[in-house]
Amino acid sequence: MELKVHFPSPYEDGTNVKQFLTLMRIALKATEKTYEEVIKGLTKEEEENIYLRFNNAFDNEEKAQELQESLDPDYNKTQDVWIEILST
Repeated sequence: MELKVHFPSPYEDGTNVKQFLTLMRIALKATEKTYEEVIKGLTKEEEENIYLRFNNAFDNEEKAQELQESLDPDYNKTQDVWIEILST
């Protein structure tokens, strides 16, 4: 199982600092709610097999190449960040 929650980028057009922070709170709350749904009904042992992992576009070279080709050269690709909820 793999669930992804994408975090907002502070470089989106029209996003100011307050809007970005609001979007981050929403993304983190969505992550928390998703995690709670994932572990609902699991035993403690099964819960221990659920973990979180932060990723960005550079974790996948093909994705980074696609971004480089499609985005502004000034875009900071490290801002394409998400958290994954994974089970083993």
